[in-house]
Formats: sequence, C-alpha cells, structure tokens
Amino acid sequence: YGYGDEFLGLKNPQTRAFVKANKDLNLEDIKCLVDSKFHEIRLCGFLILVEKYAKLQSAKLLHDINSMAERDSIIDFYVTNSTKANNWDIVDLTAPKLLGCWMVETTIVELPDKEDVIERLAHSDNLWQKVCRWCLPIPHLDTICPNMRYVMLIFILLILTTLCTRLWVGCSANWANAADWKPCESFSTTILR
Repeated sequence: YGYGDEFLGLKNPQTRAFVKANKDLNLEDIKCLVDSKFHEIRLCGFLILVEKYAKLQSAKLLHDINSMAERDSIIDFYVTNSTKANNWDIVDLTAPKLLGCWMVETTIVELPDKEDVIERLAHSDNLWQKVCRWCLPIPHLDTICPNMRYVMLIFILLILTTLCTRLWVGCSANWANAADWKPCESFSTTILR
C-alpha cells in the first residue's frame, strides 16, 4: 500500500494543527486538498471532513434538518473522493468517523439507500473503496443489521486484509523493483473480491 505515494515529511502534530486552523473550509477548498499528489495534504483534507462532520453531531444539531442535509453532503463528497483516501492511515482515521456514524444516525438519506452506498463501495474495483466499507465499526453493524448477517463477513475480510497487508510488506521486502509487485497485487486483488 502507499506505492507511489509522495510525502512532504510533515509530522502528525503539524498536520493536526493545519486541520484545526482550517476546519471551516468549504467542500470546494477541501476538494483541492484531497486532489493533491502529496499524502499529508490529502490527509488534511479528509481530516477536515471529519471535523466538519463531528461539528454537526452535537445534540442540538443531530436532528436538525439542515445539519442532516449537510452531513449527507459530506458523506457524498467522501464517497465520491474515496479513491484518493489511498492509504491505511487516511481510511482508518476517516471511514469509521464518517461512514460508520452516518450509517446509524438519522439523516435525510434512509437506511436502504445508505446500505446501497456501502454495497457500492464493497463491490468497487478500487481496494481503498473496499477498505472504506470494511472500516465500519462492529457496534454500528449491530445497529444496522440486527440479524448480524454481515458481522462474520466483516471479520473474515479483516483477516484477509491483515493477510494481504503482510503479503504486500513481504513483497516489498523480498522483491527488488516495482514490476515484481504485480504478482502480489493480483493475488491480493483476487483474494479481496
């Protein structure tokens, strides 16, 4: 994972300070951040989305119709741009706090439509969109699916994710050049489908 990612070398406190200072950016400006070729800048954009979403979750705003619509638009933006959340840290820090919360909160989008969004991510050809789908916390799944039909699937997928991550790490440690990643990539893509 992270193959080809470019880094500026910013430390986490620097990234968090930027997010805190810019948490009121509009979605158009956040789009510029998530479109960046630099990992830390994309991370900032996605973390600002988390901050915007969290601000709309206060008890006062949770059932406000305008806040519900704004939360839905943040999720739409997140799902539309989820291919740019192309690293574990971005997905781990955003998917549970955005998709996970959105799934169980009252919003304008109804539960069957929410499940469709999650299923679209699950069936995507993009690994990181699949990973976004897997990051729904188990307590949220219990609320969404009282019959728990997905819990075992999620558990199995998490195990496969760990296996594939170890495989990729093994590939990077044992093989010399990027062309040699192809067997790893095809193996893990086959496993994850």
